[in-house]
Amino acid sequence: GEIQAEAVTLPLSGNARALASIGSVAGSLIGTVGFSALLGYATGLPAVYSLGSDIAISPVTGFALLVLGSALLLLAWRDALRIEGRSPRWAPMPAVIACFSLTLILWIGLSAREQTYNGIKTQTSMEGLATTINYELGRQRSLVERLAENWGSGQESEANALRETDAHLQMDELHQLGCVSLAWITPDLRTRWIYPQKDNEGALNFDHGSDTVRRRALDDARAGETTVVSGTTDIAGRGKGFVIYSPVTRNGQPAGYVAAEFLYRQFF
Repeated sequence: GEIQAEAVTLPLSGNARALASIGSVAGSLIGTVGFSALLGYATGLPAVYSLGSDIAISPVTGFALLVLGSALLLLAWRDALRIEGRSPRWAPMPAVIACFSLTLILWIGLSAREQTYNGIKTQTSMEGLATTINYELGRQRSLVERLAENWGSGQESEANALRETDAHLQMDELHQLGCVSLAWITPDLRTRWIYPQKDNEGALNFDHGSDTVRRRALDDARAGETTVVSGTTDIAGRGKGFVIYSPVTRNGQPAGYVAAEFLYRQFF
C-alpha cells in the first residue's frame, strides 16, 4: 500500500512542480507587462504602455496585470515551498525574465521617442529651410520687380544704357543666390538683350515661348501683371534652375519682360 501511494505521489508532485514553474513564468511576464505599462505612463513613453503597437494599455489594466502577475508568482512560490520544502530551483528565473522583458520594452519605448525626436527635428529643419527659401525668393522677386518698374519708366532711346546700369548695380546681389543672367524679353518672347554678355552669347534671340514651363510663367505674368517664378527648367545648358519673369509696361502698354535666370545648385 505504501509503495502504491509513493508511486501516485511522485507523478503528482512532478506535475505540481511543472505547474509551479509555468505559473512563475506566466506571472513574471504578466507582471512585467503591467509594471512596464505603468512605467510608460510615469515616464511619458507611449511606445512602452502600447508595447510598440497601436493599442495602448490603460493604467487600470496595467495595474490589474501587475496584481495578477504578482498573485500567480506568489501562488507558484507557495506551491513550490509546499512540494520541495525549500526555495524552488527556478527562484532566479522570475528576476531574469522581468529584467530581460523590462529592458526590451524600455528599449522599444526609448527607440520610439528617439525616432519621434528625430522626426520633429527634421520637420523643424525642413520648415526652417522652406522659410529661408521663401524669404530669398521673395527678395529676388522684389529686386526683379523694381528693375521692371525702372526699365518701364525711361525713354526707349535710353533703354539699353539704363539696363546696363541697373544690371551692373543689381547683378552682384542677384548672383549671390545663383542668378546667372538678366535679360530683356520683348513682347514676342525673344531675348533681345542680356547681361552679362560673356558666356551668354548663345542666349540672344532665344524664344522663351518654345519652352512649356517658361511659356506658362510668362502667360501668368502677363495675365496677372505680376512677377512670377517659373517651374524647373533648363538654364542655357548649364543645369536645372528657374526663371523670375516680371512684366514691363511703358505708358500703360506692355513693353516686354525682365527675366532673371537662376541655377539650383548655386541657389541652394
